[in-house]
Amino acid sequence: MAAIRRALYLTYARYDWEVELMADHSLTPTLETFCHKLYQVAEQAAPPQLVTVGNGSSRHALPVSGGQVAEAAADLAEEIESLYVTGDYAANFNVPTNLDLTLKERIVLFDFSQVPERRRPLFYYATLAGINHQVRRKPRKRAIIVDEVHYMNQEASLMTFLANMVKTVRTFGAAVIMIDQDLEAFIGVEGAQAESMVAGANVTAGQFILNNSSWLIGYGMKRDAAFRLVKHFKDEILPSHAEFLARMGSDDRHGKGMAVVRANGRADTVFCQLRPTEEEYLLGS
Repeated sequence: MAAIRRALYLTYARYDWEVELMADHSLTPTLETFCHKLYQVAEQAAPPQLVTVGNGSSRHALPVSGGQVAEAAADLAEEIESLYVTGDYAANFNVPTNLDLTLKERIVLFDFSQVPERRRPLFYYATLAGINHQVRRKPRKRAIIVDEVHYMNQEASLMTFLANMVKTVRTFGAAVIMIDQDLEAFIGVEGAQAESMVAGANVTAGQFILNNSSWLIGYGMKRDAAFRLVKHFKDEILPSHAEFLARMGSDDRHGKGMAVVRANGRADTVFCQLRPTEEEYLLGS
């Protein structure tokens, strides 16, 4: 921790956050820069220092020598460099960020399609944490749309973060819309993509999100998934709704569809059709 903090300080010491880093994302230091600073920390003869470890009631200070910090810095630099500066992941990790976390444009899209599959949860978390920071820092009306939620619930701690974000951002004028093809991305059952939730790591966070959503829109589902939704929302989503979800197909004409909408403690079946102008703008390309 001491090595990382010192290297981060050296990395960002000469930047003006508002004028430089927030204005021009191409100036963002890369991991290669950070590794150089770690090596710089390793070369310096740092005096002994206190590092606080643990959390809660178990926090206590440990004396850390300059030699320990130097050794840790060198080891970290070597490991990060081999994986993310000269390794296979360099194209994703060792480049200036292209993420506009200032959210100044009306619509900002974050595309993770080029990120290796098993690294996507990390990118989802880093981006959502930045958005969450901006939402709290500069409150105004916003809609945050998170597609493919199952990337978040592959790690229990990330799903907990998402649940906390859903709980608090409405205070700052923001709404969160979450999309996934699998209900199990929230509830977690055997065979779903939500692997960590299958293991029981954090089903509670997903259920919290469902229970605190103002609207829930369900399209065609497998029969067993539809009835799990009935079980979760007793006396709201009825067996007749589950049958509707299980039997509905997709209309072969674009711009039409069927769904079950849950809001204000009750559920209704709906038929959706775009207006001609909506169809022209949304499907014209």
